[in-house]
Amino acid sequence: MSERPATRVQQGELTLYLTYLTGREIATPNFYNIERFEPSTKKGFQRFLNERRANELADFLKDGWSKGEDPTIPTPAFLATDQKLQFDASRNMLTIDTEVACPFNVVDGQHRLEGVRAAVGDDVRGKDFVLPVTIADGLSEDLQMYHFFVINSTQKSVDQSLQQRITNKFIEKYKTDNLPSLPRTLEREVRRGTQAGATEMVDHLNRERGSPLHGRVQLANDPSPLRGRLKEAPLANMLKQQVYTASNPIEGRELEPTKRRIVANYLAAIHSYYEELNSEGNDLLIFNTSGMYFFLALSKWFFAAIYNTVGDDFRVETQLDLFAQLADEVDDNMRSVFYPDWWVSGREGSSMNRAKANDFVEKCNEALKRIQGSAHEGAKV
Repeated sequence: MSERPATRVQQGELTLYLTYLTGREIATPNFYNIERFEPSTKKGFQRFLNERRANELADFLKDGWSKGEDPTIPTPAFLATDQKLQFDASRNMLTIDTEVACPFNVVDGQHRLEGVRAAVGDDVRGKDFVLPVTIADGLSEDLQMYHFFVINSTQKSVDQSLQQRITNKFIEKYKTDNLPSLPRTLEREVRRGTQAGATEMVDHLNRERGSPLHGRVQLANDPSPLRGRLKEAPLANMLKQQVYTASNPIEGRELEPTKRRIVANYLAAIHSYYEELNSEGNDLLIFNTSGMYFFLALSKWFFAAIYNTVGDDFRVETQLDLFAQLADEVDDNMRSVFYPDWWVSGREGSSMNRAKANDFVEKCNEALKRIQGSAHEGAKV
């Protein structure tokens, strides 16, 4: 039996207590229970535990404690019991009789609780760590399931574009400002710094009037309709994977402003190539998500071919000339990709998946090798 300060909140017939649990309590066997849905019995209602998420949270806590810091989890978990708890309103003190109330059922926050439990171990700071919680008493399992559904069907996770923007702000502060311990996945991203370059390039491609993506990117927290536009998050991810990678020759070889102009000129050259052939004025999908993946994946080999044939001339007209050579050199079985009709809505280009795009990139790479062999003796891609 234990006593702690609490605030009682009454929402109709629902009684809630805003209080805390210690790491020692959370790590106690049978202190709480998670009623996960079991397909074979159709019982329970919780989702299965994502162990990676729980372990990342545990690592975040342990890393902070090992550095003498105070890592925080400010968001409360939500626990419930069908038993009534003792509350002294005159002192705002809640008494938890573990023999009566436990195990509490977890309505929301299983990853927080499991992360704390995994982190505590024999760590004194872990045992004394306090996690804010909301506890409901006198709540049947059906009502617990109801509240789980309401919480998880009405809340929305943070948009990935906004997550990327926040990561970029951490990158800007890295090595110059005092930062708290970061979760390992975020710390790795901050150390690499590629998110900053990708985010800045997205802004450049969306802002510059000479870019074919000018005004066509839906940025974080932009509520305007998506039709005909690219979402920022997948575009930034493709840039990180295909441009901000050691396999792309402009990464580590060109300054950031130059990289942005090279990529913008590359896309402008592609746009110019297809528009010149698009005599019927069709709306082409060359810069939808599938098209962007194909062209950015191709950029690694295309930029290498530029270096190997004309040095470091990345003007639009130079890249357009090489792209036209590539269209002439590719094998007959994929030449249709270089015709506008292939990219009309409802045709092959609108349903191209990544496996097909990667296959096309390999075939284009072979063609680029042949071009370099004739124009630059001993060139390597």
